[in-house]
Amino acid sequence: DGGGPPRESAGVPAMSASAHLRELMKPENAGTVVGFLAGGALTVYAINWWTGRTRKKTPVAESEGRSLRSDSSIDCHRGKRMADVDQVLRSAHKSGLLGLETQAVALFYDLDALKETLLALRVAFPPHFLHCIAVKANPLPFFLRGAVEMGFGLETASMGEVMMALQVGCKPDHIVFDSPAKGRRDIAFALKHGLQINADNFDELVRIDEEQQRIKGARGRFSDSAIGVRLNPLVGVGKIKALSVSGADSKFGIPFTAANRTKLLAAFGTYPWLTALHCHVGSQGCSLEQHAEGARTLHEFACHIRTEYGQMRIKSLDIGGGLPVNFADDSVAPSFAEYSAVLRTRVPALFEANKMYRVITEYGRSLSAKPGWVAAVVEYVKHVDDEKDIVTVQCGSDLFMRSCYCPGDFPTRITAHDGPTGEALVGVKGLEGAGEGRERREIVADVVGPLCFQGDKLKSANSMPQVREGDVIVVHDAGANTLSLWNRHCSRLAPPVYGYYRPGSSSSQEVLGKLEVLVLKPAEKVKDMLRFWAP
Repeated sequence: DGGGPPRESAGVPAMSASAHLRELMKPENAGTVVGFLAGGALTVYAINWWTGRTRKKTPVAESEGRSLRSDSSIDCHRGKRMADVDQVLRSAHKSGLLGLETQAVALFYDLDALKETLLALRVAFPPHFLHCIAVKANPLPFFLRGAVEMGFGLETASMGEVMMALQVGCKPDHIVFDSPAKGRRDIAFALKHGLQINADNFDELVRIDEEQQRIKGARGRFSDSAIGVRLNPLVGVGKIKALSVSGADSKFGIPFTAANRTKLLAAFGTYPWLTALHCHVGSQGCSLEQHAEGARTLHEFACHIRTEYGQMRIKSLDIGGGLPVNFADDSVAPSFAEYSAVLRTRVPALFEANKMYRVITEYGRSLSAKPGWVAAVVEYVKHVDDEKDIVTVQCGSDLFMRSCYCPGDFPTRITAHDGPTGEALVGVKGLEGAGEGRERREIVADVVGPLCFQGDKLKSANSMPQVREGDVIVVHDAGANTLSLWNRHCSRLAPPVYGYYRPGSSSSQEVLGKLEVLVLKPAEKVKDMLRFWAP
């Protein structure tokens, strides 16, 4: 980027990387998947949800209707390994995948961590839970296709995301369509293809019924789609209002007031095809207790509907997603297992498959954020004075929109690294000169991006080692809501996406084997950007 069109990444074909990942994640290669997920050290047990007892060690592909759960002594829900970052940067620099003359910015994923996180979600809940990953957080096809082949569903918020879900092979009944602004054509497509639809409001229910009557007239029965309605359980606003959707003024769902409760109950009498309920409390800034309270409200209303219209009327409950992510350090807090424990305490009936329904979740950011990180090569350093620098890199609000516009709600965590070696730099106070090797003089710096407004800052007044041209700034926990929020301001080109893993590792703690780096998505080409603006 920067001075002209980026050079194509050398030596690693993107298609072979994608094919390699698909091969690893095929169901028939379950043993490979487990080894790939946990380096061979993860102990997986079958849990009988009737008794809660451990029965036997079970491969992932042979769950036989039981939940899979990791040994409580091993936490398989993690982000990237910080120790790998230096080596990945060194490898990327040496191979030409990262550098001022090749690619000045790249998004990296620790593939071991990414798939361990998927497994951690699956094993934290019983087997009648269907986890539909929120496409909006990370729409990269390698991730969506791999997750689908591991048995996950996909949650979509637009027709574009619906088409992506179908393209990567997701079964229609594992696709949840949740947009609050579905057009009539969107509804007709979803019903024709058997997607699960969550209606956002009473008027949308009317539109769905009109299309259902057309379908019934043509084929003698309603669509095969499972159709639910979204409630706003009114559990309150979290710490970040923009991501809290259960306040009284939320744009999502039907507020669960006494009057609306009566209207919703009547709707189930009016529409025989209405068989599901949905809620979503919010995401970053909302507590586990708020999420669990929303699920409790949904379950209690489902029981009321079953009392009124029969035990088989409600067939699924979609309790949403939104598990918060810890952006302060590398630790994962809270984990899926922690939320599962809170939910089971608050709504134990959700965990009883014999008497309830399919339960759907919609996690997104919490699956992809911590396994991903961005590397940005330092382009320029302006010395404001002896103690303050302005460090310019080739990404800003184009890739970190929320962090640049709302830094208080979405702070970034960065580290500085030596360009050629990838080693993390260490700031030393009072050091004479700029410093050499890993030890650099500690200064205060603004790390800024290339876009044409003053707020394009990744970090302001940050105490850090002094960097120079060609060094690397790493932005951590950047695997979700970064590339998916990419914008076209200044018509810049989207960066490449790389993945890395350790083949043949024998332990998730003591990692063996050389890191393999794959191109998961090449950098955007100039012709692609030009096509966006004009045919």
